[in-house]
Amino acid sequence: MSKEFQAIQDPVMKDSLIRRIYEKTLFNPENGCIEWTAKAVHNKGYGKISSSRDIGPLRVHRVVWVLNNGEIPEGLFVMHSCDNPKCCNIEHLSLGTNLENMEDMSNKGRHFSPFKGRKGIDVSNASISDDIAKGIWLSTLKKSEIAKLFDVTYKVVCDVKYRKTWTHVTDLLNSETQNGLDY
Repeated sequence: MSKEFQAIQDPVMKDSLIRRIYEKTLFNPENGCIEWTAKAVHNKGYGKISSSRDIGPLRVHRVVWVLNNGEIPEGLFVMHSCDNPKCCNIEHLSLGTNLENMEDMSNKGRHFSPFKGRKGIDVSNASISDDIAKGIWLSTLKKSEIAKLFDVTYKVVCDVKYRKTWTHVTDLLNSETQNGLDY
């Protein structure tokens, strides 16, 4: 039995949690969510509520799940069908594996990447420029020679050559070559 589950099942703590969740949530008629309104929010937007000092803050949607359904089995996550991390409406919550949660997130276009929509030098950790990517892509030298020529790692060369990165450059070069433009 997890410490989280034990704390929630303690009668005094359980009554306190129910009261505080009721006081710090509002029903949103637009989406049917019961949203956490307190300032205490996890860095990904999930509501959090304090419990015992031994455990620290708990995610509100997980507390609501436990209060309604019992302990969350090891290896399972509480997922939101509404995709609203502030929501703690039990009708919007279900259990799933990490894989199911990731697939759900991906299927709904919620995958977060700090680089999403950014390309090339707009990515903060880019180690080469568009011009160097073009040079790598167009070079007929061996990959190890290209790495030395442009003073980059072998992996950077492979990532460009195998189109793992800088595809906006390689796609443009391919289309221009097919249209009769030559570099």
